[in-house]
Amino acid sequence: LRKGSVFSVEVPPGARVRSKRQEPRKASPLRISLIEDNADVAKALTYALEAQGHTVLVAVDLTEAIEKLSGSVPDIVISDYRLSGSQNGYDVITAMRAYFEPHLPAMLITGDTDPEIIRHMAQQGVVVHHKPLDMDRFFDALADLTGGENAVVAAPS
Repeated sequence: LRKGSVFSVEVPPGARVRSKRQEPRKASPLRISLIEDNADVAKALTYALEAQGHTVLVAVDLTEAIEKLSGSVPDIVISDYRLSGSQNGYDVITAMRAYFEPHLPAMLITGDTDPEIIRHMAQQGVVVHHKPLDMDRFFDALADLTGGENAVVAAPS
């Protein structure tokens, strides 16, 4: 009673997929100013960053960050976008760049998905990472921003 249909599909061979994940690139030991008002998030990020060999100065706002830096320029500023009070992470990064140097590397972490915020940050040279953080991508971006191991630096446009 052989009823039914037989189908076959031919596709060209694809590229081999690596079964083993590559380790994220590492930045040289950095002095990081982390502005985060959620104590649990600050603790987790500090732990992850210190495990990579970095020094982390945690602050809840701009004033505390400047105080803890004691006039010395950090290698990078990492700030949460939504901070308590009237400041947001973009305001903190802008003020830190005005206080220290205009091209201070900066990264913003946020749970906000508003495309306008993200577009605005990109135009200002601020890398945005969404919560929950993909730590491999986070560490790769940290290396890129600070010229770490195998950094990928974008050509000026």
